Amino acid sequence: MTLKHKHLVTFSAIMGDWAGSFRKTRASCRRALIAVALTGVTAAQAADTPILVQGDYTCPPGLNLLSINAAKDQRAEICNLIPEFDTARLAGQGVMTGPGLNCEITKAFLIPPTLSLCIEPRDFGQIRAVLLAGGFRSQLALTDMSHQNWRDALIIELANRTAGQVREYQTLSNDALADAGNLLIHFMRSQTIRPGELAQMDLPDMQHKLIEHLVAQTGQSVEELESWPLRALLRMVDQG
Repeated sequence: MTLKHKHLVTFSAIMGDWAGSFRKTRASCRRALIAVALTGVTAAQAADTPILVQGDYTCPPGLNLLSINAAKDQRAEICNLIPEFDTARLAGQGVMTGPGLNCEITKAFLIPPTLSLCIEPRDFGQIRAVLLAGGFRSQLALTDMSHQNWRDALIIELANRTAGQVREYQTLSNDALADAGNLLIHFMRSQTIRPGELAQMDLPDMQHKLIEHLVAQTGQSVEELESWPLRALLRMVDQG
């Protein structure tokens, strides 16, 4: 064997070892990422961001499969969660592919996925009810919108009608956002504030104004009512 051949054989062996090590490292990293998804995600993170779980239809307790509509809404954000040429299960027999397969969302994928995209269930029903009660959207319009679109619509209504900013309302949970929407409706229908005053108030201002009215109505102290959650204050208003 010539010296040149020996060098070629040695180089091929080194490259073979490197390629094998790379594949093992990539597989180990993937397993580690999935393990973190199973154990290292807080409830708050899971509420907004899907996590990737090993196996088909294998969401941990307390989590549900991500819906097809939600996957479409967040496609750009969750695309790179899935390994390059893998696939992940969605609700309704849906499947989302990895970046190497263009992050497609379909029901027509024939090969069962090896992963699942899971998320903490969120109640959007209250947001829908607020949009209807306030006349912000019709029943027909809501039917054609995704749950995330409902949430976005209420945020825009709040930001357009009050001094609060979109980014401030975006930080609210679904329950808190629905409460803010009900508070907005209360003041839109109330005779207790001057025209144009609502547009100068953010959410804390509106809650403080509501407390002032309840102090006059019930005789309870400001300090006591400030310790109450907004939903309890709105319930007191409803009860008269």
